[in-house]
Amino acid sequence: MPNLTPDTRGRILRAADAVFASDGLRAGSMDRIAAHAGVTKRTLYYHFRSKDDLIAACLSERGTPLADRICNLSGGDALSVGDCIRRILEELAEAAEQPRWSGCGFLRAAFELAELPGHPARALAARHKRSLEARLAEQIGFEGLSDPEARARRLMLVLDGTVAQLLVHKDAAYAVQAGELVRLILGHSGARAPRRLGAAEADGGAEQKVSEGAAHPPGNHAYGEARRTHLPSGDPN
Repeated sequence: MPNLTPDTRGRILRAADAVFASDGLRAGSMDRIAAHAGVTKRTLYYHFRSKDDLIAACLSERGTPLADRICNLSGGDALSVGDCIRRILEELAEAAEQPRWSGCGFLRAAFELAELPGHPARALAARHKRSLEARLAEQIGFEGLSDPEARARRLMLVLDGTVAQLLVHKDAAYAVQAGELVRLILGHSGARAPRRLGAAEADGGAEQKVSEGAAHPPGNHAYGEARRTHLPSGDPN
């Protein structure tokens, strides 16, 4: 009988995430994932019918954290879009210092599967990016800024461009300059948002107030003091 313990699926997903990050989506084999998870291939295929399904499931598991960082902030402690984006840039700069950091899983899926537009992982990546862009635009609108859709699209270019440059150069200075671009795009210093996104309001919860260092764009130096408030590790984007 396949292993049906409650954590088996989660263990497989964690193993697959590690294997795909190190070997790539194409080269990462189901044999290696099963061995890494400590399960038989029969158990692996019981939980996931194919490798494509497993790739899609891994990406689905990554979808929530970033949306929470941007949106699920409560009441009076809600952060502006500028503050949230800069906190993500801090995390990216810190993650890039890790030798095995491989960037954004959604972007990797889009690149590796570029010739397969119908692949479920490609569809998930596109949906995730569209959803994030829409949430950014909605929050920018709540902050009273003009042309929120265009500003949100520019922020997406900053985030994904920063991931690419950090992956190539492993130099936190790119994240610092990205923070300056955020300031220019939003046209303000990142004052507190008057409210959080409607989709997050039903969730409640609380977020610790960001420190003064993270609330303002850093200058031309490493993040230093501001990076002490970095968010938990994970796929930032």
